[in-house]
Amino acid sequence: MGIDYGEVQLLSTAGIAPHNAAMLQDKNIRLETIEMTAAVPLVNNYLVQLVHQRAALPLLAVFTSPDAVRAVANILNGQAVPWQIATLDKTTHYAVQDAFPDNDRLLVAPAEAELVQGLEQAAVPDGGIVYYCGNKYSDRVPALCREKGISLEEVMVYQVLIKAAPVTGYYNGILFLNESAVDSFFVFNEFPNNTVAFCLTERIAAVLSSRLSQPAVIVQAAEPTEASLLESVLAYYDRIG
Repeated sequence: MGIDYGEVQLLSTAGIAPHNAAMLQDKNIRLETIEMTAAVPLVNNYLVQLVHQRAALPLLAVFTSPDAVRAVANILNGQAVPWQIATLDKTTHYAVQDAFPDNDRLLVAPAEAELVQGLEQAAVPDGGIVYYCGNKYSDRVPALCREKGISLEEVMVYQVLIKAAPVTGYYNGILFLNESAVDSFFVFNEFPNNTVAFCLTERIAAVLSSRLSQPAVIVQAAEPTEASLLESVLAYYDRIG
């Protein structure tokens, strides 16, 4: 006897891309969202000048989040750029398609290791490799690049702010996609009994674990992508069913 997915109700602390949320909808799993963080594009004279300088160069731009794509596009305001683009997962890829439809997309990697492997094998343009990121980004891509001797310029283009909100009602599972969402959640809430935490990365899981007043089941995604996180949700309920 398998699990009745229709009885599973989840809360996400961040918006989930529709093409990924469909994975849950196909199983009749109910997903509600209370966004507990906000990604705010950075705009200052230094950053605007830097991005426009890089916009004139043939380079390999790396994006691991849609927020970084939108922040750079906001600064460029439709300006064409001679970039090749590498992205982590389809969610970021779709954001690039919208913001930079005419640019060559070198690769869409399912995980950080594959992304760095692609960078290692790429014919890097004269402008080098530029990683556009936020203030709460995972440092795994830069760390893997350092291990492989890949030169990478990091440019911070957005910051993540907390949006604390009380959570009412019961959820079978709560999804955490960044560390700031954990901090935001605990401003008004305690982690409920008999609820599973689904975390995008090991680091997020560690932060959550440190905030718990009592033990809880924590499930970590195999890779730091929305799709992998939702696959871990389905695998968990398949396993206990």
